[in-house]
Amino acid sequence: MSFDNFVPMPGHLLSQRYLLLMKLGKGTFTTIYSSFDLHTQKNVAIKVENISPEIKPGSVLEKEASVLSSLTGGRYCPLFHTYITDGTSSAVSSSSNSRNDLCYIVFELLNGEDMHEFRIRTSKVRQEGEVKKRRFMPIQLEGALHLAEQMLDCVENVHSKGYLHRDVKPGNFVRTGTDSTSRDFKIIDFGLSKSFLQPYDPSLPSSQQIPFQTPSNYSEEMYLKPQRPNASFRGTTMYASVKVQSSHDHQRSDDIFGVLYSFIDLVNGDLPWRVYATGEGKDKDKVLSMKASGLKDPRSMMVDERVRSLGNFNHWIWKATEYLSALPFHSTPDYEYIKTCLRNACEGDGRGPVTHTKWNGRKDDDESIQLVWECKDQKRLEALGLRLSESLTWRKNRLLMSSNLLSSSSSKLQAWNVGANYILQRSKLDLSEMIFLQEYAKDNDLIKHFGVKEGERNAITCSSINSVRLDVLIKEKKRRKEGKIEDTKRIKLS
Repeated sequence: MSFDNFVPMPGHLLSQRYLLLMKLGKGTFTTIYSSFDLHTQKNVAIKVENISPEIKPGSVLEKEASVLSSLTGGRYCPLFHTYITDGTSSAVSSSSNSRNDLCYIVFELLNGEDMHEFRIRTSKVRQEGEVKKRRFMPIQLEGALHLAEQMLDCVENVHSKGYLHRDVKPGNFVRTGTDSTSRDFKIIDFGLSKSFLQPYDPSLPSSQQIPFQTPSNYSEEMYLKPQRPNASFRGTTMYASVKVQSSHDHQRSDDIFGVLYSFIDLVNGDLPWRVYATGEGKDKDKVLSMKASGLKDPRSMMVDERVRSLGNFNHWIWKATEYLSALPFHSTPDYEYIKTCLRNACEGDGRGPVTHTKWNGRKDDDESIQLVWECKDQKRLEALGLRLSESLTWRKNRLLMSSNLLSSSSSKLQAWNVGANYILQRSKLDLSEMIFLQEYAKDNDLIKHFGVKEGERNAITCSSINSVRLDVLIKEKKRRKEGKIEDTKRIKLS
């Protein structure tokens, strides 16, 4: 059985309680879903450990669950609900060659985009053949500054609880909402996080017993861990500090370097070492060399000529990197000083704030863009990659045809209602989605399969479905098969 066959699909029910609705993202070891809690009737996020014979159950998520439970809630981190090891879930294969348990974290679902998705939607992506040095349009400084300050606040909160994040980048900060007033972000993904604290260790000399103001999430007095002479690389090469990339032990200032590189990336539209940090042309030594040059002269990190020409901007970026580079291993960074450096960098060269309409006194609206805060749900669904094949698998193969999905007919009807309502909230449906829902409403065998009484059919039908004539849809389906209609075309409900 292939590795992918071990990953649960949308439509599965976990612990007879959590219905997986949509896949939000997938990593090497985990997959994240938006889900529905049948007990609380609320949406949640679920991070599932991908089942693999090579992975010990819980080895990936157990540590992350511990970190998230320590940081849980508040302004800066998602609310932690529970960590579950489930050996009875309908999502788990009972094949003889598969592991019959599933580990997952249930936590607060953040409705907004992550900062990288936000940037993609807001910015204009550079087309191939244009200026290859820059992937995105630069974001105006005021907006980039707000994003950087949000990142700094989240990182400071993580540090205050005794943890290092170790993978600070735009994709690990998610908006709390989608309307124009939702401008706060929370930090996510603690798979690489670790505590920099430990209890008193009598084997260490007193000079290495450095007390730390014990956070409320610890029950005993804590001390700073000694610095390791070397450490394996953890993080994302694009945003990692020179020290971390050089196998030095990770310290708090290294997380802040991730914020600085993200800020420079947003302001310029790219980082100069992207081509060497990602894709087929990976060259970590080249990335390290370019970052080291940037510490000496920040102008070498600015791919936008206008940013490179701003002496004041580059001066304050240099001040921030100089301060962070010189911090001793156990020192607590001055987060407010870093904010001051970034704010001063955005003040321009004596001609007022440098914004998208004022670069060295010249208006260049087409060269940098403002952030677009409002995001409609439909755009978010499309940006997160909802695909026809996946959604059909979710509804037909998982929700309707799995006899092991739910135990009671009433719960089965409830599960279908959740799925149907979720689909029908969208302003547009794929052609085959509408045909399927029409046929489902007419098919007595499927109704009986779920034990739904004749009078309960209204729960799974609605005027928006019945308003579409089935004969028209069948003709459209035929045209689609003949290649006269693209699969990606969507049809509005009348």
